[in-house]
Amino acid sequence: MSCSKMAMRLSVLRPSEVFRDNDCDPPVAWESTRQVIPFQMGGTMDCPDLKEAGKMADNNTTSKCKRPPFVGGNRQLRGVSLRVHIMMGPYEGLYFCTVSYERGGRPLNFTRSINLSAVNSPGLPKIPTILNPAKEQIFTVKRDSEVRLVCKALLPYLEDAPWDLWWTVDGKTLDKLPDRFSKQNRYEETAAQ
Repeated sequence: MSCSKMAMRLSVLRPSEVFRDNDCDPPVAWESTRQVIPFQMGGTMDCPDLKEAGKMADNNTTSKCKRPPFVGGNRQLRGVSLRVHIMMGPYEGLYFCTVSYERGGRPLNFTRSINLSAVNSPGLPKIPTILNPAKEQIFTVKRDSEVRLVCKALLPYLEDAPWDLWWTVDGKTLDKLPDRFSKQNRYEETAAQ
């Protein structure tokens, strides 16, 4: 193992010094927090790291919004939280929480983002849908040739539950046939539509 040292000059900019287009999201120096709310159900988004800011601040104020104002009454700002009463597809996306506070008489602020995704209702069946290969599809392969088979599936959202996909050949999983088959898994997560 080797290490390399690298020096880089960084500047901390005040909000007024940051050039942004009107359509540009606020600058966020932290990875987005992920949150899911099932379709047609409700949930609450809380500003990440707010407690830590409260410990450092003499006083604080918080503002949170995506594209204000929230029309239709299904989303409501409640103090430092945003309540989604009925989740719908158009509500998916990045939400920003900007916390402004004072410490030692100096104004400070930070911005955090929450990536909100809609998922299927927990009341719906948890059966995955296999898109490829088709149910009765047969693959003909010549001996000593290499073939790449792709499996695409839609999996239901299961909160805090692991999931897996696997191939079977004549009723056996590929790990039981290592002399004939190998596998490479790549998972791609997409939001529900």
